[in-house]
Amino acid sequence: MRIAYLPLKVEVGAVERVVGRLMDIEEVTEVHSISGVYDMLAKVLVDDYDQFAEVIPEKIPGIPSIRETNTLLTFTAFKWLSSPGRGGNEPASRWGPAGARGRRRLL
Repeated sequence: MRIAYLPLKVEVGAVERVVGRLMDIEEVTEVHSISGVYDMLAKVLVDDYDQFAEVIPEKIPGIPSIRETNTLLTFTAFKWLSSPGRGGNEPASRWGPAGARGRRRLL
């Protein structure tokens, strides 16, 4: 799986409408309101990097009231939890023992 995060700026008063449209996109798995320069953060999950070309430039810009976007592609996930603070805190990734150079490899 490949993940991209999209910080989004939206028009005033349009957050709920944009969230609804984003959640209609199958590849958008999470949408969060955030602080800072951007208004929200969308997580896009696809099987391979080529699929980002089908989602990010084609589906996201078609949503009215999005004023600006940025795209952050992820390459390696070092740690994440499935449900922090809710009992199901099993890491979604497992790391093997450190190698000769002190690097651990993903199992």
